[in-house]
Amino acid sequence: MPETTSTTPSSLDTKESHQTTSFPPDSLTVDPSTGQSKHKCYCAMHLIPSIGGKSSWEGGLPMTNFRGATARVRFSDRESTLLEEGCAGSAIKLSFRSDEPEDYEEVIGEVTKSDLEVMGLWPAYRDSFKTVTGVETGVLVDGEFVNAFQGDPILEIDRTRMVDRDTYHAAHYEFWMTNVWKEELLEQKESGELELWW
Repeated sequence: MPETTSTTPSSLDTKESHQTTSFPPDSLTVDPSTGQSKHKCYCAMHLIPSIGGKSSWEGGLPMTNFRGATARVRFSDRESTLLEEGCAGSAIKLSFRSDEPEDYEEVIGEVTKSDLEVMGLWPAYRDSFKTVTGVETGVLVDGEFVNAFQGDPILEIDRTRMVDRDTYHAAHYEFWMTNVWKEELLEQKESGELELWW
């Protein structure tokens, strides 16, 4: 399974601050019709509290020409959005928790429940991913998402079968192991045209 790329506040684009009425926001930051399609990963690990703002956050990791696996996350109640593959997995795993974590328990990477509360993202961060219906694994090519596997499969999030973090993890692992890379992406990876760490 791929690891999540880490970032620090100094590498964040902090021009915008966000209130927490809806999460996660659309990853698309520029309309594709402009020819400058860009995405950001709004994982909690890439966010910081807004300066002087109460219960708000800013940041997000730019994903233009991203070198790792990208996930397109589908929801039942909103449009799909993109996250780093590892970030999507961490958020979906968290959504299976029904208990109340301790304030300083790390719930997403090194981000604690208390950190999320400061940004106004608890329990909204956990609960928003309860409506995920499916996840695609892919890459960004010229700013556009491309499913990495032959047949463009989607890992369906079936909460009658995936009842906790362990069963989700097992299903995700099986999905990775039973699907085959698209030949054109493998060729681009091997030639160096497509740079990936996974």
